[in-house]
Amino acid sequence: MENWKDAFQFVFARKELQGMWSRLHSLSTRGLGYGNWNPEANGEFRLIEKCLAHCSKSGTDFSFFDVGANEGDFSLHVRRMAPQSQIHCFEPNPHTHLRLASRFEGDINTQIHNLGLSDHPGHMDLWEPAPTQGSNIASFLPEVFHEKEGLAQYSVETQTLDDFVAARGIAHITYLKIDVEGYEGAVLKGSETAISRGMIDLIHLEMNHHNCIAGLSIYKLAKMLDGYSIFKILPNGLYPLVSKESPYHEKIESYRLINLACIRNGSPLLGALLNVH
Repeated sequence: MENWKDAFQFVFARKELQGMWSRLHSLSTRGLGYGNWNPEANGEFRLIEKCLAHCSKSGTDFSFFDVGANEGDFSLHVRRMAPQSQIHCFEPNPHTHLRLASRFEGDINTQIHNLGLSDHPGHMDLWEPAPTQGSNIASFLPEVFHEKEGLAQYSVETQTLDDFVAARGIAHITYLKIDVEGYEGAVLKGSETAISRGMIDLIHLEMNHHNCIAGLSIYKLAKMLDGYSIFKILPNGLYPLVSKESPYHEKIESYRLINLACIRNGSPLLGALLNVH
């Protein structure tokens, strides 16, 4: 054997031990922050709270875009902490949209859009397991569902974020959250102008096996978001994945569920969150 690593693998990389190693691997990925979907425990809500605190302290407005809002848990968290913040919720699923709109009825600072954001305007088919009628895993990509039979299909309106903000004269987005079950890359492609003009301070998105199916890796994400630093969102802070100080390396790729914060390098949020988060 040339080295101890070869010897270790020769002895322990046995087919009868694969179950044990798989369980250890699952445990270690938990320690790396993967697989935790609960925003109260995985650091997502804490990140939003730190952003809101910074904006309040600096006297800057907080504009929140919730893309794939579902029933609006994130937006409701923002609303409770910052009653005057401007919120835009995008939910194309017709059933979920009704529940979302009802939840924010009478809130003049929250606008609910029965609309999907994409890389092109028009209409697309949205899929979800039937008979759910408002699943939290509805997707524009039927390939993400293990069971292809019994999927409900809806034709929904789509628009690009660039067209949306241009039509409404929106010049700045503090926090863009994207949770669209594998369609994140298309949403970002439809936001190219806003991104290139520095209009978006922080982009929060979920990476999971759906992105593997869609072909979006962290490498591709870093190319799309040139000028941003990419971090894992952890319960007690942000951990750098790609930045000027931490160049891309293939070892960071994983399609187990993880939430990422992509922060524009010129944004005051970058220094503020790294100092206090």
